[in-house]
Amino acid sequence: MDRKLTLNIIKIYLLVFFQSAMVITAIYVPLLQSYGLTMTEVMQTQALFALTVAIAEVPSGYLADLWGRKNTICCGAALCGLGFASLCVADSYWEFMVYELILGIGMSL
Repeated sequence: MDRKLTLNIIKIYLLVFFQSAMVITAIYVPLLQSYGLTMTEVMQTQALFALTVAIAEVPSGYLADLWGRKNTICCGAALCGLGFASLCVADSYWEFMVYELILGIGMSL
């Protein structure tokens, strides 16, 4: 197999590993509670994430056909990075909802 293709496979595995690891998940609930969110609000942010991923799955396949698989994956990774960057400055319920929305779209791509 071509060396370039082998490197692409390794890159995809690394990308999937780091996205699936979701290191933030272990501290997400205590983080949001430290900002004064109730458990109801925490679960609402998680529900928004799940709903966003579910809704964005079909358009993500269309975008992969339109832009190409690699470009769509890069766009999704960039959105995940933007989402995690927004988490650094978020301190209210609606800012955490925006974080979950951006992250949901990024994960679906």
